[in-house]
This record gives sequence, structure tokens and C-alpha cells, in this order.
Amino acid sequence: MELGEKRGRPRGLKMEVAAAHLRPHHFSFVRAVMEGIPLRRAWAAYMAFEGGPDDERHFRARLRQLVRQIAFASEQHGLQAPLGALKLNGAPFLSSSIVGTASQPEAEKRDAPLFATWVQDRCNELGIEEDYQTHAEWLSEYEETFGFRPDQRSISRDASAEPDTPRPATAWAEPLDRRPAPLDALNQIATVVVRLPRLEDPLASWLAPGLVQQLKRTPQWVEASGQATLGDLIGFINQHRHRWWTRVPRLGRDRAERIVAWLAPLADSLGRPLHEAARVPFALRTLASKAGNASPASESASPSAADCAWPEWLPAPHDRQAAQRDWAELQRWLDTHRDASRTHTAYRRVMERFHLWCWGERQRSFRDIQRTDVEAYTAFLTSPPAHWIETGRSARNSAAWRPLKGGLGATSLRLEMTVLQSFFRAQVEAGCISTHPFEAAPPLQRIASDSVQHSVRRLDDAQWAWVWHCWHALYRRVGPAPGTSAPDQHFLRAASLRRTRLVLELAGSVGLSLRELVGTRCGSLHPADSRADGPWLLTVTGRRGRTRDVMLEADIKQLLDRHHLDMGLAETTFHPRSVRLRSVSDTAGKSTALSAQRLAGEDEGWRPLIGALRPGPPRWELDARGHPALNRSAPRNADRFGALDPVALHQALKRFFRQCASLAETQEAELNPEAFHRASLQWLRGFFEASASQSR
Repeated sequence: MELGEKRGRPRGLKMEVAAAHLRPHHFSFVRAVMEGIPLRRAWAAYMAFEGGPDDERHFRARLRQLVRQIAFASEQHGLQAPLGALKLNGAPFLSSSIVGTASQPEAEKRDAPLFATWVQDRCNELGIEEDYQTHAEWLSEYEETFGFRPDQRSISRDASAEPDTPRPATAWAEPLDRRPAPLDALNQIATVVVRLPRLEDPLASWLAPGLVQQLKRTPQWVEASGQATLGDLIGFINQHRHRWWTRVPRLGRDRAERIVAWLAPLADSLGRPLHEAARVPFALRTLASKAGNASPASESASPSAADCAWPEWLPAPHDRQAAQRDWAELQRWLDTHRDASRTHTAYRRVMERFHLWCWGERQRSFRDIQRTDVEAYTAFLTSPPAHWIETGRSARNSAAWRPLKGGLGATSLRLEMTVLQSFFRAQVEAGCISTHPFEAAPPLQRIASDSVQHSVRRLDDAQWAWVWHCWHALYRRVGPAPGTSAPDQHFLRAASLRRTRLVLELAGSVGLSLRELVGTRCGSLHPADSRADGPWLLTVTGRRGRTRDVMLEADIKQLLDRHHLDMGLAETTFHPRSVRLRSVSDTAGKSTALSAQRLAGEDEGWRPLIGALRPGPPRWELDARGHPALNRSAPRNADRFGALDPVALHQALKRFFRQCASLAETQEAELNPEAFHRASLQWLRGFFEASASQSR
């Protein structure tokens, strides 16, 4: 090192790096300010996507930074003449009044409102007339507020006066030969200095450093070549669809929409466009298909149906006629389960997945499947390739649809193999094949043995006691104060916990299933005797339409009445304009019969045993012009009387069990938190059955 030479980064290196990444939107922002567009509006139009504080002081600081970078880049490229033209012509973007290099007193004077405008605002604020006090008193109050006395020019100027300097016309509003010289000079610099976008560009050259760090902290973020690039951002958004921003810490919807609005045309120009699913929500995509008279494919349709369509992400079958024949055979077997709608849907999903694998991965008919193929299919379902996995919600006829959401667990694998065994057994009985490879297959045995540790699906006495301990601890936080008649501290949370307590009692003490909880109406509830505080008799319908009677004690009936009172306070009990009547019946005929009895007026007998506590969100619908719009006036209840969807009740109970697991971890209880993570309503029924067998 030479004597006197300083250590560290060479002087000007940081500016050189920054000037090398000047983009078209940087010059557009500077050009807009030069043309007289207000600073905030120019920032919103060209720079808002890059992030940073929503503060005009930040906008001015960024403008000053860009001005210095443009000047540095101009000197580097030998563009002293255009740069000199900017300075000689007094370009507004170099003036202290815009870039904010004026002294502090001058800046304060510039930011203060005009005297006449301030007086008018004060009169409106106080509800007085301007002659309420003298002109000298208004001047004195203005000086006390802002620290200086307005000059005569500011006093005499009113809001309707013309500005001191006429606003320059926009560059695109007048012929090229009449543009001001500073704009010509800036455009000349831009044609030489601007760097065109590339997929390999680091995000730091496009977005604010803070936003780049937020993206890098995302667990699902995949970086290429050790740094985040523009191509990485496009791939990340395409992978996680229109709600990608929920995976980025502290990134809100508004900023995400600005980023997508900026990135969409840029990605198109780079040859890697943003998918429609990344730009438009699923509901709006569905409505768009309706507006275009594109009827979505049936849920039971297959890529190998009669139209011979096949997904582009899979190799086409070599023998299309054989693939078509196979699917027709699968459909005939599925039709035998059409009366049970939920069973038919689950079986169709399994068989369609198997059909796609047979012809897309193995290029063979199901009649030619061997034992080795069964083992290969099991391994495939456990760890499917990436092009089989769907990362978001897509319509069945969409190009983004995939048969899997990820690798299947032990329970799903057992269901898969059980359905396939049933199908091949039917084929053997029909004489289509002599033997089938899924009979007593080793994979099914291994799946069963691998899940032995999870075979206990019930709560023991200690876990049952902990569940009630957690319920009381959670209810004290949101319910009324103990020993008082005060209202709930948080009504919806308290009402939800009261509903959870009712479910715990009905499932753990009475033994009702999920189907019976959400499908039973209050018309099935009758007093067992004439006593006012006596038990009640409830008739429930289980699987395959089997009915049974269960006894409800008076304390459970009180919980049920309180839950229905909560539904009334939440305004979910009855909606006269709603025409839907939910039914969880397996038989389509029963569901149709229920819908036909849609009643006039409110009938207590149709009130659900367990109901919803909040209406659903407003739905997107097509307006009279065929445009998507939120219909906030339509009924938002999923059921005319507020019945709850089985999935919603299952998820609510799972959330409660997760809270029990969290409390077990934080309070170091001698319980296994993992058991509560796996617990469900079926575990409550298991506890009921175990308790009933011990009491015999």
C-alpha cells in the first residue's frame, strides 16, 4: 500500500455501482418532476413499487440520490454537453426548491401554507367568520404557529391566483421540436445510460433494500446464484399465486398489488409472464370464465374423456383409444357410488389420479398393472414429482390444475389403496381381469405397520381433564368476568368457546359424530318427560340413514339454548331471503326433498343443533354489464337457518386442540403436545366409547 493511501473501499465506488443500475422508471420519475407533476403523484406513478416510507421527505431524498447518480453516469459516459444543458437551462429537478437542498428555514417557509389559505382553514375549523378577529391578530397567530411572519406577496395571494411559474406542458402533449431543452438533454442521457431489464438483474437494483431483505427472510424464498434476482421474484409469485404476499413478512396487500402492477408488463417483455392465477383471484377467474360463456368442465371429467383432451404437463398416451376405454370402465364403476355424493367425489379423485399415472408415467392400461407397479405407485404418491403438485387453488379445467397438493400421508395412502383394491376386486368379479395386483399387497401392510404409533385415536382421562382446564383458561380471557353479570369481553371469541364446550359435551359425553352434529335440526329434540328440568331426547341420523335416540341432560340443554342465543345475537339464525338449506345426507333424493320444503317464515324446528356464529363474506357475482362485483346485499348465510359446514366445525375444533397443545408446551404439563395436534372430533367419540365400556 502506498504511503498516505486510505484503506477500505475506493472513493466513489458506491456511486459508480448505483449509477450502473439506472432504470427507465428512474428517468420517468425525474422527467415527471421536471414537467411540474406533483412529487407525490410522480412517485405513485413510477417509484411506489420499490417500497420505502410513504413520506415526501423520502421522495425528495430519493430524487436527490437519482440526480447525483444521473450526473455521475453522464460524466462517466462523456455526456458533459447534455449535463451542462440541464444546468445552464435551470432544470427544475436541479433546483433547491424541489430536491430539498435549501436551508432549514427556507424549507419550513416553503412547506408552510399560504396565509389566506391558512386563515380560511382556521375559520372552517373553529366555525367562525374571518372578521372574528382583526387582520393584525391573524398575522400574529400565523407567526406564533409557523415561526415567521408571511411576506406581503403571500398575504395578498389567494387560492384562485395563478402560480408564479406556469406549469410546463408534458413532453407528450407538444411536438418534439418544441420540447424544452432540459427534457431533450435528459432524454439524450437516458438513451445512453439506461440499463434494460434482464431476468438476472439483482432485486436490489429494482426494489428498496428493506423490501429485498423482507423477501429474503421468507422461508419459501428460493435464491439463484446466491442472490435474489428479478427472475426469482417472478417464479416466487407464480408459485404462490395471487396471495403470495402473505408469505412475506410485513408485506401488505397494497404494496403487493403495486409490485405486481409494475412486474406484470416487465415479465411479459422478458418472456416469463406472470400466470393468470398470480394476478387474478380464483373467484374472479371463475366469473371471467362465466362471462366468456366458457362452461367449466364437470368435476367428474377426466383429461382422457371423450374429447381426447390430455394435460400438457403429462406425456400423451401412445394408445388413446385404450386410455379412453380405461376411463369409461372407471366411470362405470364410479357410477355405482353416485348415490353417496361424498364417497363418489373421494373415489373419483383417487381413480382419476391413478388413471393419469398409468398412462402419463407408465404408458399402460390398468389391466397390465403388476405388483411392481403397485410398489412404484405407492412410492410415487409418497414423494410425487414437482410437476404433479398444485401450489394453489385452480379450476379443474385450468392448465394450472394438478392431481396432488403434495406427498400423501399414511392415512391418505391407506384410503388410496383401499379404493383401488375395491375397484380391482369389482373388475375380477366382472370377469375383466383374472387377478388384481392390489390384493394383500405388501405396500398396504407396510402402510398399516408404519402408522401403529398413531393407532390410538382417543383422549385418555388426563388429556380429557387438560382439555377442560384449557377451555376454562381461554374462556376467562374473553368471557364475562367471573362472579359478575358483565357482558363478554370479546363476544365472538366467547361465543365460539361456548360452542366448543357444547361440541365437547355432545361428542365426548353423548358420542355424536361430526355428521350428526351439523346435520341435526332442533325439530328432532323433544323432552323425555314432563319435568321442567328433566332430560331431553334427541333423534339423530348417522351414516347410511340410520337413526338412533340419545339422551341429553338438562345442563347440556342449557348449553344448547345459550348457543342458539349467541346465534341470534350474531344474526345468523334466520335469513328470509336465503333459499339454501344445507343437508349432509348421503342420498341426493333426501337432499332434494329437504330443499323442496323450504318453508315460509322462521320455524324453530329447522334451527340447527350446531350453527354458524358469523355470516360468510360477500360473494363475487357478475353485474348487469357482465363485470365482476361484490354483491354485499345478497344473503351471506350458507344456510337459511344458519347451519354450519362440517369442514368449518372440524377446523374450529382443530384450532382449539392446537391451543391446548400450545398451553401444554408453555406450561410444561406432563402431556404429549403432539397428541393434541393430531386430535380431532373422532378422538372425542373414542373417549366416549372407552368411558362407556369401562362403566359396563
